[in-house]
Amino acid sequence: MQHVGFLNPDKPKKLMERLSRMLGKAGLDQEEVDMLRGFLSDVIRVAEGRLYRQERPGREAEGNN
Repeated sequence: MQHVGFLNPDKPKKLMERLSRMLGKAGLDQEEVDMLRGFLSDVIRVAEGRLYRQERPGREAEGNN
């Protein structure tokens, strides 16, 4: 969360407690947890410049329509 500027390093505990409470309320199953973890891993990779959007075969790049 620090990589994308979402976490305030001066008050990390407050956000983490709220996030934990929110996710606990959601009652996610394992497949949903795995999907969320994969998405957030890609967010981190993009923020670090290690993952770029790849075009799918047969589709034009976004913005070139």
